[in-house]
Amino acid sequence: MTFIVGVELERERADMLDAFRKGARADPNVQQCYYVTGEADFILIVVARDVDDFESFTRRLLFDNANIRRFTTNVVTARDKVGNAAPIQARTSQTQSALRRRHRRFAWLLKWPGSFPSDASRA
Repeated sequence: MTFIVGVELERERADMLDAFRKGARADPNVQQCYYVTGEADFILIVVARDVDDFESFTRRLLFDNANIRRFTTNVVTARDKVGNAAPIQARTSQTQSALRRRHRRFAWLLKWPGSFPSDASRA
């Protein structure tokens, strides 16, 4: 089972933030931990075998921590998309050609002729 847990702390002193982070990193049920803005201070992605396992987690990391003001739990009922790849577009050959042209046009200003890898083969 997967749970999304919003955690609100009593105090946000640096040592208390670090203590919570350390506990979240060390707990095997916590898959992801985000320090966020908004109502919650942290958002946790938590996995558990079942509800009893999740309850053990909440007692261990949340209820036993005097700096936790409150937490909210959302149970994931379906995983529609999961990923963490950044949407970075690869350079196309047209983009590479444009960069070469721009480089050659301004290379004389920088006195770097032939510094572009493909220029060496044309010299």
